[in-house]
Amino acid sequence: MQRFLPILLLLTLLPLQAQLKIGNYPDYNQPPPIQPAETEKEAEKEARRVYSGDPVEVDALCQNDTLLQAGLSCTPRSPCRLELELIWAQEVGDRLLVGGSVRTAEGALESILLASDDGGGSWTEPVERTPAATLDAAQFVDNLIGWVGGQRAVDAAVSEPFLLYTDDGGNTFSTRPVRSGDESEEGFILEMQFDAEDHGYLILERPNAAVDPFALFETYNGGRSWSIRQIVAERPAIPGARRRTRAAAAGPELRLTTTADGNIALERRSGADWARLARFRIPLGSCPAPALSSGN
Repeated sequence: MQRFLPILLLLTLLPLQAQLKIGNYPDYNQPPPIQPAETEKEAEKEARRVYSGDPVEVDALCQNDTLLQAGLSCTPRSPCRLELELIWAQEVGDRLLVGGSVRTAEGALESILLASDDGGGSWTEPVERTPAATLDAAQFVDNLIGWVGGQRAVDAAVSEPFLLYTDDGGNTFSTRPVRSGDESEEGFILEMQFDAEDHGYLILERPNAAVDPFALFETYNGGRSWSIRQIVAERPAIPGARRRTRAAAAGPELRLTTTADGNIALERRSGADWARLARFRIPLGSCPAPALSSGN
């Protein structure tokens, strides 16, 4: 009888083992996998408006909030004529970037940044426009890390500088106010120089300062915060003979010119000549757009 006990015990445990095995497969729907950040960036990029043509004509976004922040009063009887102003061009790997503003005769309506991944054939906007702002300069320390500097008009007398930061070569950007302490600084960015991913300088001109209108700032965290190094009466210099990061000299040289037909051309140096990459229309219509005739 004792020799049959192990067999009986095994037969007793088999149903329990089967139940435990079945229990390893819960009867409910598994949640979907978390979408990787890179996939989200690509999905965002796919949703962007694409501009193409010769010349390229960007949208004039006549939004009431933007008009109010820019201090503009545009009516059907007195419309504001809009123009594209491009100030700088930068090549980052295979990506072209140009920036500036959409403006009226009175000043900037909103900033604009355009990017092309096909050599200038088509363009998208990798960051939302900032009302009453312009983008004046860009600098990259490699093919991924870079900053775009601009300023936003708070009112007729006050402007605040800000940075757009990218760590993916200009595919996406995030805004970084220029702050020393808890409050944003006032003024215009005269010069911006980063020599590493985390270290750089800014020179601001502050027209509303009672004395010493120039200020030198330094950052050790990529522009998330800044420390004042100098407040002086004359424009200061960037300290030391620090290594200049690559600009146009590290890649094909670019320039923006006004064409004979009144548009903006983006060109790349080709030996002693210049080859056109894209052409942008300067006039963008009016805000608000003139009402269409009903024909009656």
